[in-house]
Amino acid sequence: MKNTFFYIDSLVKQRDYATLERYLDTELSYRLTALEEIDTGNPTLDLVLMQKVAEARQAHINVVTNLSVPANLPFRDQDVCALMLNLLDNAIDASKEQPDGPDRKEIRIAIAQAKNFLHITISNRIAYDVLQANAKLHTSKADKENHGIGLRVVRSIVKRYSGLIDFSTENHYFTVNVLLQFPEKPSIA
Repeated sequence: MKNTFFYIDSLVKQRDYATLERYLDTELSYRLTALEEIDTGNPTLDLVLMQKVAEARQAHINVVTNLSVPANLPFRDQDVCALMLNLLDNAIDASKEQPDGPDRKEIRIAIAQAKNFLHITISNRIAYDVLQANAKLHTSKADKENHGIGLRVVRSIVKRYSGLIDFSTENHYFTVNVLLQFPEKPSIA
């Protein structure tokens, strides 16, 4: 969005309205229509999900969602953002490595309140047992210095909210389950 803003701003400052109009009518319009409307009631989560679902679909990855989210999540927006972006980026990257074919590339996203917790489940299809091959889930990217911090960020956020995180593989899916505990409301004396 920042890059788009700077480009539009530069066209306005140059008074290149013809190029600006073409950009707005074609490129920007296409990007906006490509975004699937997601309305959980939480604007931060909606924006992250719309962006990542669109990114996955552009990579020919099927995405299935099941979302039942309280509108006013008691978590910091930046934590929700960082958690979801890291988990979804990992699922998208892993899905891109899957062989092409029907039902070969799929991500499932489920988010719901379960008692006093927000339960987030993200699953992606796999060709082999990831946990058996890489139990500690170390990055497989060549540039290890600049990759592999996403799960540390996720674990830190889970810890901040007295939550739990679990990884599993079953039926050709790698699944991450996250529980974030809702902060207790202060009692009125």
